[in-house]
Amino acid sequence: MLERLKSILKSIAPETDLSTVGLETDLTAELGMNSITLLRLLLDIEDAYGFEFNGDEKFQNVGEVCEYIRKHATRNLNEA
Repeated sequence: MLERLKSILKSIAPETDLSTVGLETDLTAELGMNSITLLRLLLDIEDAYGFEFNGDEKFQNVGEVCEYIRKHATRNLNEA
């Protein structure tokens, strides 16, 4: 799942050094994501995993996003 999320991150922020991205990586402080790039991330995750966010989610790091996907994905859960 982390590898798939890294791929989505790379499509949104091509300058991201994926070798530094782990579960504890902070989305804003370390990856420089702002409200627009975070929204793009959520939309791409929805498309990739077949669910919709409800709008109340607050993610601080990559691990929190992965955990949310694990709980809510309806497809592609076993893909990297």
